[in-house]
Amino acid sequence: MQRLQIVVKCPDCAEARVRPQDVTLRHCADDESWSYRFKCKSCLRPTNSPTDERAALDAVAAGAELETWRLPAELLEHPEGPPLTIVDLFELREAMHQPDWLDTLAQVGGEGRAA
Repeated sequence: MQRLQIVVKCPDCAEARVRPQDVTLRHCADDESWSYRFKCKSCLRPTNSPTDERAALDAVAAGAELETWRLPAELLEHPEGPPLTIVDLFELREAMHQPDWLDTLAQVGGEGRAA
């Protein structure tokens, strides 16, 4: 009886063949992308790599686990107000050196400056 194997690629070690049970296929429901993850038997590092739908579904049919996930909701948010600038970052960095910086930040007014 022939044992099914899936071809995977470790970026550090190269291509390898593993049992379907050693691979988890990942499907992003938002952008329809596919990837897989496994632990490389050579370097012992957890590894993930993109793949195409056909290869992913073939691996699932061979016995690999399927995991569906969604992009973080924050990617769809559109915050109000002006964009963050480099000056804003410098001011925040400077403010963080003050002992009461968090209280001051909590009092920020609508104009983006401390009240």
